Parts: sequence; C-alpha cells; structure tokens
Amino acid sequence: MKRCTGTSYPAINSNDLKTIKIKIPSNNEQKKIASVFSYLDQKIELMEKTLMLVKKYQNETIKNIFDKQNYPDDWKKVSLNDLGTFYRGLSYNKEEVVEKGNIVLRSNNIKENQLDFSSDELQYVSKDIKPELMLQKKDIVICMNNGSKKLVGKSAEYNIIINEPITVGAFCSIFRPNNKLSKFLFRTETYKRNIYYIIAGSNINNLKNSEMGMFNFYIPTDKEEENKLFSLLTNIDKKYYLLEKEIVLNKQLKKSLLSKMFC
Repeated sequence: MKRCTGTSYPAINSNDLKTIKIKIPSNNEQKKIASVFSYLDQKIELMEKTLMLVKKYQNETIKNIFDKQNYPDDWKKVSLNDLGTFYRGLSYNKEEVVEKGNIVLRSNNIKENQLDFSSDELQYVSKDIKPELMLQKKDIVICMNNGSKKLVGKSAEYNIIINEPITVGAFCSIFRPNNKLSKFLFRTETYKRNIYYIIAGSNINNLKNSEMGMFNFYIPTDKEEENKLFSLLTNIDKKYYLLEKEIVLNKQLKKSLLSKMFC
C-alpha cells in the first residue's frame, strides 16, 4: 500500500511492482513441494475413478436384482403401499420461516441418495409438526414437486438421529417402510420409469402419494435371501460413501496446504 498512487482509486505502477520482493523456497524445496501436490492430485484422481467404478457397480447390482425380466418363483409382486406408508410434507407460509425453529428438509437437501444437513441448506419454521410427520430413522425422503423433471422422485434415507423436531416440506413426502429393501427400490429403473410415465405428459412436475403407492416391484419372500441382498447392497453403499468422504477430505487438505503456503 505504501507504493500505491492516486487518490480516488489507489493503484500501483509496473515499475514499482517489479521492485517488490517476495520469498520463494529453494529449488530443492520447490521440488519437494511439487512432489507433495503431485501425489495428492494423483491420489484424488485415482479415488475419483474408483468412485465412478463403484457407482457403476452399485447401479448394475441394483438393476440385476430388481429390474429383471423374469424373477424366481419364490419372489412376490408388491406395491409400495404394501411396503410402507406415505405422508405428504408440512405446508407453511413464508411468515412462518424463522432463523431457529423446527427443521424442514426440502428437495435441495436430497443429494446423491443422501440427505445434506449443511447449515446453509436447512430451513426452520415456527409451525408445529404432526407426530406422523416427524422424521424417524429409516424413513425415506422423496422429492415430489420440482421445477426440474429430472429431480422429481429423487430420494434419500434419513439414517441419523437429530435431537430436534424435523420433518419435510410440502414439496416432499415421507415414506415409512416396513421392509428393509424398500430404500433400494427407489433407485431402480422400474421406479424411474414409473416417475417418467407420470410426469412426461404433464406441465406440472408433481407426484402424488396415491400414484407412487401403486408402483409395483418384485422382492424375495425368503427372509434369509432378503437379508443377504440387504447386506450386499448396504456394503456397496458404505464403500461408495466412505470413498466419497475421503475424496472431500483430500481436496480440503490440498486447499489447506495451498492456503498456508501462499497466504
């Protein structure tokens, strides 16, 4: 700032800029630093490629289990109404939106089959929540209405416990399952195809609980087989989410190192 000229808009000329001295590491240290960042870049790139492969395997496994042409004789046809109960989300007006109150999850909180609880994504309301609309562990949150067709029907399981009143907004629904395989059915091609048929010819991208309740799927009747499939799909999910988390941590580490080095 000492070299700045001008009154209204402080500036520095090129000659003064050339005289400013900055500290840089020795050549040997520069090579070490470059090596660290090169390692991090390669590690992140490899993990991202692995994540894509896990995602592909995840989708193919679900498809091979639930989107077959023919099912074993001991599998049964069921509707989502058979597998749980739907509840439409809480309606409220803008005057009831507050800085601190009951938590309301909306469609923007559903990301990649996970719920995002980032503080800037949460909304709070002063309106009371009916007991049946209080989110319970294992509930599935579904986007029922959105300006974008491709986002309608996206879902995520509520798999943690928040010790505060929490529900979903009116543009979402809660599905309370009675079968552990239910959450995977919301990722099938059969599910996506049913969503497409409903909203393809409509100008309003809106689903109804009654429509979704009639979606049909095939599931095993044998409990042992059900448990094996649940374990298989859950383990793939865990691998995916852990890898995703590790990528985020490594990117944060790189950003932190850069910040400390050049700031």
